[in-house]
Amino acid sequence: MGSSAIDIDFAQRSREVLKTIVKLAKSRGYTMRKSAILALAAVASFGLVACSEQTQDAAEATADSAASDAAGAANRVGEAADAAAADARKAVDKAAASTDELGAKVEQKAAEVEADAHNESVSEAKAD
Repeated sequence: MGSSAIDIDFAQRSREVLKTIVKLAKSRGYTMRKSAILALAAVASFGLVACSEQTQDAAEATADSAASDAAGAANRVGEAADAAAADARKAVDKAAASTDELGAKVEQKAAEVEADAHNESVSEAKAD
């Protein structure tokens, strides 16, 4: 085989591996980022350049396993991100509640100062 024939064969096999990995990921309901899919395809395609049919089958099984592992890792990362987001929401809610409480105290103190300054009740000062 000449160099151009090898390049064409390499490109064809790379496309086949990419299609297989994408099809496998979709059939299993995995949501992987494009970069993870492309990285897996690139790694798998380099190994398939001059492989025999039997080696290609083994490589396909390896790609299947790698896709499954990558999907599992992506799911774990997603779960960790969801948990971190939930923790952040709780912290923001707590900070907002503290700010509201502090605002109410400042408003009360301002009404008391105004009431003393104008010789009126706190209720009347709040109404102003």
